[in-house]
Amino acid sequence: MRKILVATDGSRHSDKAMKSVKDLMRLNADLDVTILCVTEIPNNLFNLNNPEMTPANFEFSSAETVKKLLASAEEFFRMDGFQVRTLSKYGHPATVICEVAQYEGFDLIAVGSRGLGAVKGLFMGSVSSKVAHMATCPVLIVK
Repeated sequence: MRKILVATDGSRHSDKAMKSVKDLMRLNADLDVTILCVTEIPNNLFNLNNPEMTPANFEFSSAETVKKLLASAEEFFRMDGFQVRTLSKYGHPATVICEVAQYEGFDLIAVGSRGLGAVKGLFMGSVSSKVAHMATCPVLIVK
């Protein structure tokens, strides 16, 4: 295992996934880690009666949020002397995570569990469970 993709959305669950990957880096400093944040565009975003919410405004707002989130994630690793790469994409999170992992040849995907209950998870599905089913490499789901 050499390349790890860590998906983050700023939740405490994804923070736990980053902590687990940092622990792995302490054991093997040669790991190549990329932090990925995927922004999903809601289907009804532009159908709301909000004339100020244009595609450009949404992109600017989400880009600023993602920039801060990735800077914080990068600092989390840097404070222990580790270098990571950051990446942001738009799309359905599970699909994009798996596509990036396959395209760039990652050996492992680390994601946080959203902690959905069994019934809610069965009906809605979570990003982590979709990644686990769609990925072509091993997936570490951290609770």
